[in-house]
Amino acid sequence: MEEFVKCAANPYYFINTKINILHLERGVVPFLMYPYQAGALKHIISEQYSISLKPRQMGMTTLLAALMLWLAMFHPNTNCLVISIKMTVAKGFLKKVRGMYKRLPDYLKMEIVNGNKSMGTATEMIFANESEISVSAATSDAGRSESINFLGIDEVAFQRNAEEIWGAAQPTLSTGGQACMISTAYGMGNLFHKTWDDAVQGVNKFFPIKLNWRMHPDRDDEWYQDQLRALGKKRTAQEVDCDFLKSGYNVFDLIDIKVIEDKLSDTLVKETDLQGMVQVFFLPEPGVRYVIGADVATGRARDYSAFSIMDLSGKEHACFKGKLDVGAFTELLMKWGKRYNYAILAPEVNGIGESIIALLQKSRYNRVYAEIKKIKKPGMSKPEEVPRFGWSTTGANRDDIIANMDTDLINDTVDLYNPYFVKEAKTFVYNDYGKPIALGKELLKGSTIASMYQDDDEEGVVYNDDSIMAACITNEVRKRVKRFKGPLPLLGG
Repeated sequence: MEEFVKCAANPYYFINTKINILHLERGVVPFLMYPYQAGALKHIISEQYSISLKPRQMGMTTLLAALMLWLAMFHPNTNCLVISIKMTVAKGFLKKVRGMYKRLPDYLKMEIVNGNKSMGTATEMIFANESEISVSAATSDAGRSESINFLGIDEVAFQRNAEEIWGAAQPTLSTGGQACMISTAYGMGNLFHKTWDDAVQGVNKFFPIKLNWRMHPDRDDEWYQDQLRALGKKRTAQEVDCDFLKSGYNVFDLIDIKVIEDKLSDTLVKETDLQGMVQVFFLPEPGVRYVIGADVATGRARDYSAFSIMDLSGKEHACFKGKLDVGAFTELLMKWGKRYNYAILAPEVNGIGESIIALLQKSRYNRVYAEIKKIKKPGMSKPEEVPRFGWSTTGANRDDIIANMDTDLINDTVDLYNPYFVKEAKTFVYNDYGKPIALGKELLKGSTIASMYQDDDEEGVVYNDDSIMAACITNEVRKRVKRFKGPLPLLGG
C-alpha cells in the first residue's frame, strides 16, 4: 500500500522505480529517466500546452507512453489520446504502453476491461476506473472526441493533417485538457514550425521545451560525426541539430521514410550474414511464398548489389547490400532463396544480370521469375510466346515501379524494414527533368536540385539507389505473382 500511494502521488517515482522497457541490445531494463527527460516531464505535467523540439531518438515517445500509463491508472475517468503519423506507428505506441503495463508488479495494476486477455485492443486500453488510453493515425478527424484530458501529438512536423487535427481537438481541450506536441524539425511553415516559433516568442499558450543531443549521456562528438557521415550535413542539421530547413525534392515522402526508420529502432535483427551485410528481421514461415528481387552490379564499380525478401503481402523479411562478384552474388541469392521456402528469384537482367540467369540455370535453381514476351519470327503466321527470365528494367517501367512503391508506402500496402532503403531514400531525388535519381548520378551543377543540396557533402559525391531498386523490383514482382492465375512460368518449367 505504501508503494501504491507513492506511485499514485509521484510520476517520477513511478517511472523510475516501476517502469521497465525493452532495450534491443540489453533486453528488459529499468526506465531510469535522464535529467533532460525528468525536466521535460515537469513542464509537460505542469503546463496546459507544451511543445518539444528534439533530436532523433531521445526517448521522448517512451516518456510520453509512461506518463499516459500513470495518468490512466491513477486518475479515474481520464481520457488519454496519442495521434501518430500512421496507424502502424500508433499501434506501436500502444504496444509500448502494454509492455510497460505487463511488467508492472501485480499490486499496481489497474484492471483492463477490454480486449483479449485483459490487455486491451490494438488501438485502445480501457481500465476498470473508466480511464482509457487510445491511439489514432493522423487523419483529418483524429482528435474529435467528447472529452480529452491529455492529448499527445507525436512527430507533429511529419503529419500531413496537423492543422485540421489541432483545430478538431480544440473544443475537446477547452474544458482544461492538456496537450503536448513532440517532434523533430521537418520543414518550415507547417503547424509544428509555426507553433514552435510562436511559443518561443511567447505569443501562444505553449511552453517550449528544446532538447540538445548533448543532453543524452551516451552521445559525444564521435557519435555526432557518425551521424554526419550517415545523414549528410543537411539531414544532420535537421534531425540532430534541430534546425528547421526547407524540404528537398525527395522522391519518397520523408514522412514514410521516418516511419520505416522508427520501426527499425524497435525491431530486433534476428540474424545476419556476410559481416552484417545481410540483415534478417523476420524468419521464414512454413507454407508462405516469398519473392527476392535483386539489383545486380559487377562488384568492382561504385554500384552495389542488393536484394530484398518479401512475402506476397508486402512484408519485408530480410535485405542485403554489398559488393560481390556475380558468382558470389548468385550463390548468395540461391542460399537465401532456399532458406525462404525456395523463393522466386527476380534478379535484374539488364547487362551483367544475364550472367546470373545462366548461373542459376546451371545450378538448377529453377524458381526464377519470368515474363512472357510475344516474338514474331520470319515465316511465322503468329507471334510465339517466349519467357524472358529475370526482371528487365526499362525507362518506362523504372518510373512506374518507383511510383508504385511510393503509393504503397503512403497506403501502408508494403511493410519495409530496410536500413539501406532508408539511407538511400534521403538522397533519392527528382532532377530538373522530373526523373527520379540518386543525387550525384548526373550533372547537377547550377541546377535547382543542386542548390537544395549544395552544402550536404563535398563536391563530386555520388549516392546510390541499389537498395531502392531492389525493393521496388521485389514489390512489383510479388504483386504480379500474387495476381497470377495458373502455374507461373519459371526457369526449368
